[in-house]
Formats: sequence, structure tokens, C-alpha cells
Amino acid sequence: MTQVAAAFCPIRLLGEPAEVSQVEWVARRAGWLPAPDAAWFVVCSQEPEQRRFLWQSALATGGRPARLIDPSAVLADDVEMGEGCLVMPGVVINAAGRLGMNCRIGAGATLDHDVRLGEHVVVGTGCHAAGTVRLDSGCQLGLGVMLIPGRVVGAGACVCSASTVTRDVPPGERVSGTPAREERGPFW
Repeated sequence: MTQVAAAFCPIRLLGEPAEVSQVEWVARRAGWLPAPDAAWFVVCSQEPEQRRFLWQSALATGGRPARLIDPSAVLADDVEMGEGCLVMPGVVINAAGRLGMNCRIGAGATLDHDVRLGEHVVVGTGCHAAGTVRLDSGCQLGLGVMLIPGRVVGAGACVCSASTVTRDVPPGERVSGTPAREERGPFW
């Protein structure tokens, strides 16, 4: 797998009707058509379900996943990274880190030694995962989340911004606060 280093800049999308979702807009604009020299792609969406949808759509039409790693990111020599990962500016990934395919690591996040990420995981800006943390497939960490060593965030779970995870988070659960506790009621 080829790694591509890139500098990131904001992109403003203009001229599209408001009723078109971001996922539909990107999929339509990308024009993913099978071609012998299919385009490289990386999914930039923060929402895990959108990431999964766009990922599958691009693969189904012959797209090839790229890894985008900002030049300011610091990765240990033994970090393993799946296809399609997006690593933003100022990220630090320490020894023995493992990232599954299609993960997004937000700016300034730190993943300490032996952190394991499943597929389609989103780590928000400024998060810190201490050693031996496991983030299962499709989970999402909001801005500035802290995880103490040895914690597991289950598949599809959501940890809200500025939370501190001191216990394992079951699959599909939404937690917030310090220490993080289960949230009930509507998400928004």
C-alpha cells in the first residue's frame, strides 16, 4: 500500500441544494465509476456510518484506498496501519499501535503504546488514549476524550467530547462526563 503525505486545508463546498446530504453530495460529485486506473480515495467523514457507506461505495466501483498522513504527524516505526486511514496534523502514535482500515485520527490526538483500533474508527481532535487501549470497529471518540490504560470501547460506541473513560464502554453505548457514564435520551 502506498502512503501519501499531504498538507490539509479547509475546503468550502458551494452551490449545492441544502436538502442534499453530505454523503449523497460526496458520492455524486466523486462520480465513482469503474475504470482500469481507478482513482485513489480516502474518506474524510467524521460519522462512522457515513465512513462505512462511502468506503463500501468507493470499493464497489473500483476505487483504491489511500493512506493520508500529515507531514507533522509522528508515528513510531512499528505502527501498523490499514488501508484508507486519515491521520491529521500533530498526531502522535507510539510503539506497537495498530489501526484498522478506514480510521480517522483527529488533529493533535495521541495514541500511546499498544493501542488497537478496529475498522471505521473515528478519534476526535485532541484525544488521548493511554497504553493498551482497544477501540472496536465503528466506535467514535469526541473532541478531547481521555482513556486510561487498558480500557475497551466496544463496537459502535460513542464517547462524547471532553469525557474521561475509566471503565470499559459496552458496544453501542453512548457515554459522557468525567468519569464517563451512560447517556440516555436523544443524542442531539
